[in-house]
Amino acid sequence: MQHRFKTFTLLMMMVLLGSQAAMAKGTDTDGDGKFSKAEIKVQRQAQLDKKFAKFDTNQDGQLTMDELQGKRGGVAKKADMNKDGVITKDEARAHLSNNIDKYMQKKDANGDGFIDQDERKRKFVNGSHAGKKAQKPKG
Repeated sequence: MQHRFKTFTLLMMMVLLGSQAAMAKGTDTDGDGKFSKAEIKVQRQAQLDKKFAKFDTNQDGQLTMDELQGKRGGVAKKADMNKDGVITKDEARAHLSNNIDKYMQKKDANGDGFIDQDERKRKFVNGSHAGKKAQKPKG
């Protein structure tokens, strides 16, 4: 039971928070070497819909506490926007959309509306770009 919840939480985090490895495969649908917000949204929504259907055991379009084994976790709690104890597909999609917006703001260093290969590799330190790898303090 707990394993199923951990699996759900991990999958939701991957989908909602944007695992770069998971996102990279199949996201650049127009082959221009960059990810647009629309490309990211289509790819992540497909992942979300697949995982949502897997955990929505009674196929009623919402995830209940029973389906989540009585636990929520941080990601699931944030996705339950009206705090009624269930996560509807619309709530999950809205939460996903909010996270895509945050991801684009964070990663799109040049502000062109696309995430290119260099931007995907960048790490962030204190909210700003630190080059391709975050520098660890010496000493």
